[in-house]
Amino acid sequence: MTILYSHTLSLAFTRWAMLLFIGLFLIHLGDLIGASGDYVAAMGAGRGGEVFNYLALRFPSFLAAWLPVSVAAAALLTAWPLLRQGTLVALCAAGIPVRRVFSSLLLLACLVGVLGFALRDQVIPRLEPEVKFAKARMEGKLQLNQSVGRSVGWHDGGMFWCAQSAKPEDGRYDQVAVFGDGGARHRGLLVMAEALLWRDGTWRLQKPVVVTSYQTPVRVEQEVALTDLGMSLSVDAPTLVERLKQDRNRPSDELFAVGSENAWGYLMLRICFGLMPLLCLMFALPGFIRMEGRNHLGMQVMRAMAWMAVPLIGYWVLSRILVSNSTHVITGTAVVLGGLSSIAAWRWWTMRV
Repeated sequence: MTILYSHTLSLAFTRWAMLLFIGLFLIHLGDLIGASGDYVAAMGAGRGGEVFNYLALRFPSFLAAWLPVSVAAAALLTAWPLLRQGTLVALCAAGIPVRRVFSSLLLLACLVGVLGFALRDQVIPRLEPEVKFAKARMEGKLQLNQSVGRSVGWHDGGMFWCAQSAKPEDGRYDQVAVFGDGGARHRGLLVMAEALLWRDGTWRLQKPVVVTSYQTPVRVEQEVALTDLGMSLSVDAPTLVERLKQDRNRPSDELFAVGSENAWGYLMLRICFGLMPLLCLMFALPGFIRMEGRNHLGMQVMRAMAWMAVPLIGYWVLSRILVSNSTHVITGTAVVLGGLSSIAAWRWWTMRV
């Protein structure tokens, strides 16, 4: 059996590597065709380096998009010659269950799943902001090392801070408003300013308008440190950059470190993504190796693809539940993932020729 396991695993790995190369090539080709106008315009404007940088940064996401179905597709290519030549029938006649013949593929699916989880949890979240910047630089909308302005808001020191156009990487927040969030100390306080800046190791406001209460006069300044207004931010500029990251752009360790309310949702979703290669394999292969369909390859492939779509749809449902509603993380994961795992295990255990 060791020889059979190693032979099957070797065949499957070879076909998986081939399909991985073909799949990545087709995904890149489709992207090049779909955005050919942008790429040609950038190349014509002398921004070829930005084009290649943009494509290189997107490679992990392209790879992750193909991983869930790659093992199942490799398993079909491995099983078809065995079915066509009657090898599976001979092995079954010798008393070897079909599930044992292909059990080595489960190991391959688990290893690919670990790779997919690592990409989704550690690599892609860190690269997503860089991909946006690279695309803007490729289109000529952004210069090198220039930040993109966006609206942000955060709580700190019993106050709510918001900026209409913020560039956290530059330590600049334009069109700022600060409100007391209900604490007795800051109740009724309202501050509006043209900008909040990190300068010389301290936070400063440009042209602030300060309203402490309805009974006191409005205070207007040209530029003043927060401490001069009796206000403070408990973090410096680099720490605030990390705090203002979107949850989807954080790896799981950072999500738990900052106390994100959706930390468990994102972690469970990324774990589910890591299980997709295994689930797709266990759903697709049992319906493909039936003897009655060995002369109808097209029908067998369509049947396998239909079964393969079941865990992918389940993952899509989970992605809607786990990220948008943090109160149903355990329940949603248990119902969807538990159901998929039970069906997959049943199909694999009852697999026959």
